[in-house]
Amino acid sequence: MDIENIGLPPVFPDHLDIEQIKTLSFAEQLTILRKNCNRFTYGQIARDIRFYENHHPIHIDSDRDDYYVTEDVETPEGKIEKKQVKVRQTRLALPYPQQIVANMVAFLYGNDIDLILNGDRNDPAIQDAFSKFTTIWNKDIRMMPLIKKSTRMCGVETRSAIQFMYDKDTDQIKGKVLSFKDGYKIYRHRDDSNKIDAVTLEYRRDKIENGKLRMNVPTTEIWTDNGVDRYESAILIEHIDNPMQSKKLLFAYLEQDASEFEYVKDLISLQDYSRSMHSDVNVRIGNPALVVHGKLSKKPVYNATVKIYEIDGASGFDATKSGQADMKYLEVTSAPESIKLEMQNNENDIYRFTWPDLNKLMTDMKNGNLSTQSMKMTFLQAFVKVAEKREIHDEFISRIISIVKDMATELYPELTGMKDLDISFNYNSLLPESTAETINMLAVAVGAGITSIENAVRIIAINTPETMGEILRERLVKAVEAIKIAEANKPIPSVDPTKTGIENPRNKQGVN
Repeated sequence: MDIENIGLPPVFPDHLDIEQIKTLSFAEQLTILRKNCNRFTYGQIARDIRFYENHHPIHIDSDRDDYYVTEDVETPEGKIEKKQVKVRQTRLALPYPQQIVANMVAFLYGNDIDLILNGDRNDPAIQDAFSKFTTIWNKDIRMMPLIKKSTRMCGVETRSAIQFMYDKDTDQIKGKVLSFKDGYKIYRHRDDSNKIDAVTLEYRRDKIENGKLRMNVPTTEIWTDNGVDRYESAILIEHIDNPMQSKKLLFAYLEQDASEFEYVKDLISLQDYSRSMHSDVNVRIGNPALVVHGKLSKKPVYNATVKIYEIDGASGFDATKSGQADMKYLEVTSAPESIKLEMQNNENDIYRFTWPDLNKLMTDMKNGNLSTQSMKMTFLQAFVKVAEKREIHDEFISRIISIVKDMATELYPELTGMKDLDISFNYNSLLPESTAETINMLAVAVGAGITSIENAVRIIAINTPETMGEILRERLVKAVEAIKIAEANKPIPSVDPTKTGIENPRNKQGVN
């Protein structure tokens, strides 16, 4: 017996395929399948969800609790009495996590992606199949809302999936987004070729058993290309074969290393505290007044709308001498400016590290506030971020297209061209796909008067400082050509040949 390893979890080889894993016990299967994901546990994901929903630390910080102070309060009879007054502290949470994730989705999928039919477009079978495919995509499944929701969930939870199924009642292919917020724990397993060969779901469901309703039954499903094994509390309940003859795993899985706002959560919290402190300061100095230490000697008198208090000086305090008044209360008037500056610095950092920077860059580009060199440097980071995201989403969208095509091939055999469809896609977001698209976009902007030709030239990456000279030379050449054409089109006066000894040079065919 190995005394040293008693009580420790079993150790498995790093590379087990799904068929080998299925030969193990249920607990051993879950041990392997649960660890084959990114580093985030579902406890961390739950905290990220709360943070995304504005349950920031400021809401549970005891230092920000309301508190009571004792104040002298004047009664209607003119007496001064001690009273406990609650001082409410503001707890403002900025919606930065929502903005970050929303910007990520918007810049990836600013509009629906375009499906592109490749190959023989004149083949009637191919045309019919592609028409059916687009109907399934846009109407039956309503794919783009599912893609955007899945992307949004992944941005918060680091993982999500779209599960595809066939609805016999409507004879349609359907899709469903699975996420932790909707009650699903999702795990994926990759084989040695880095291809997903299993998806594990853990959730609770209601079921009717022997005529009785059982609620919140813990359920685990392990999906492979052969079908699903369904467990209830570690007991195998049923196996359902994959209805697809192609034996395709009907899941499009999306995963990233961390939530979109993971690296700026501390900055966001600082923003919350700064904003709340700023709000408190505004409340406190909204009606500032001079505060002095002393004892009221008699009922206050009124001069116009101002109350005048006469006091007896406290020990060591002479109210008649200048500089003796306690000005600490009014010193906080300098706080808003410093807090505003701190908030701006934090906000710039949030913009620098997350998706809102793209929004800021687009604004600066439109207004022409960036120099050529800084434009290239800042946009380099922005486009690298987009490129990294799209590398993940390219695989995600391609997987979805492949699943839908294979399902449609089997469900609608009369469409003989479905299996031969070659479909690619283009993103249709705010960002240009290539230099050519950038040039087209800028051409439209110049034509609409949104920006100048000079600014457009600066933005295009392929241009150099000499480009502007080329444009000026081209304008000059066109101007010279216009002058030549105008001169050539001038009518030539008639000449009397008896006086010149030559024939009339006018073109007899009437073409100048």
